[in-house]
Amino acid sequence: MAASLAAELAHEHGLEVDARSRGTHALVGEPAARKAVAACAERAVDLSPHRAAQLADAHPTVLVFEDVQWAEVIFVMEDDHARAVGALAPERADDIVRMGPLAGQHQIDDPYGSWFLPPYRRARDELIAGLRRWFSDRARPGRP
Repeated sequence: MAASLAAELAHEHGLEVDARSRGTHALVGEPAARKAVAACAERAVDLSPHRAAQLADAHPTVLVFEDVQWAEVIFVMEDDHARAVGALAPERADDIVRMGPLAGQHQIDDPYGSWFLPPYRRARDELIAGLRRWFSDRARPGRP
């Protein structure tokens, strides 16, 4: 959800991004949760092409490490996500951006596994708020 929303919102701000999605508990190759697809469809964001990829397993692969090294910025929703990235690549700690504070709260709860649509909508709306703030700050003239 976050990567698709990031691509959409960056475009709204006239920015080009290449966003990748990695989960800390993802079932590799699985499509996005049906409720996530439904929540994003309400905002005209198509998650149907999404397939889950894992940030790391018990033995991180080179490909996963390259994904973390590839990113200029690593957005995370929860503290656990930040810890997982920090454990995989401690040298990237300064590049981890917690989305919660950008959306006006401590963290954005990951709705994965919820049986209900409202937690997905809440996460979607909180991600949108945080991403809009992030991209708005970057789209200002004179800003690197």
